[in-house]
Amino acid sequence: LESWGVIIIWPEITNGNVSMMDYRKALDRLYVEESKIIFDSEQVSSPEITKLLNESRKKYYSEFTNLGKVQDKEGTNSFTNGNYSIKVDGNWALITATGSKSAHLSPEDLTLIRLDTTDKVIWAGEKMPSCDTPMHIVYYKNTSAKAIAHSHCSKMTYSDELEVYKTPEYMRYGRFDSVLPPVSLLIKNDGFVILKFHGEVGIGETLLDAYSKIKYHFDKVTINEKAK
Repeated sequence: LESWGVIIIWPEITNGNVSMMDYRKALDRLYVEESKIIFDSEQVSSPEITKLLNESRKKYYSEFTNLGKVQDKEGTNSFTNGNYSIKVDGNWALITATGSKSAHLSPEDLTLIRLDTTDKVIWAGEKMPSCDTPMHIVYYKNTSAKAIAHSHCSKMTYSDELEVYKTPEYMRYGRFDSVLPPVSLLIKNDGFVILKFHGEVGIGETLLDAYSKIKYHFDKVTINEKAK
C-alpha cells in the first residue's frame, strides 16, 4: 500500500497487546505529510557557507548514496522515510533533505544544518532539512557521534524481541524537547535505540558504522522469525 502512496499509521501490535496508535503519532504523521516541517527554521547563505556546502557534498555524497542503496536492498527502511547525517565540522552537519528518497539521492538532497542551536534549525542549501533535524542536533551535542542513521522499519519498531531498546514513550517528530531522553539509552546500548512508534537510530564514526548498529538488530529479528 505504501508503494502506491497510501499513508499508513501502524497500530501497536505486540504478543500481549493490540491497540490504537498514540494519537500524537497520528497528528505528527499527518502534519508532516501536509507541511513537511514542524519546527522553526532559518535559511542562511554566505560565500563561506556555500563553499562548505559544496565541499561537504563532494566529500560525503557517495557515502550517503551508498547507504541509501544498501538500505533499499536490505529492506531496513520505508521509501522516503528515514534520514542520515554526517558531522562535517564542529558547527555543521550534512543531512538528507525532507522528502528525499534515500535510495535515489541527488547532491541537492543534502543540506547543511548548524549544530549550536537549541530551539531553531539554521540551514543552508536548496532544500529544507529532514523533519527529524532537531533529533540529529541534540544527539550530536550529547554523544560522541560523527554520523547518524535513522530508519523507519516496522519489523524492528514493533518487535517484541527488541523491547529493551525502546524508549518508554513516543518520541515526537521535529521537536527539540522530546528527543533528549533517549540519549542515555543510545549510550547504554552501544549507539542504538528504538524511538517508540517512530523508528530506529544508530550512531557511529561513519554512516555505515552507524547503520551497522541498526542492521545488527534487524538481522537478529529476521533470523528469529525464520526459526519460528
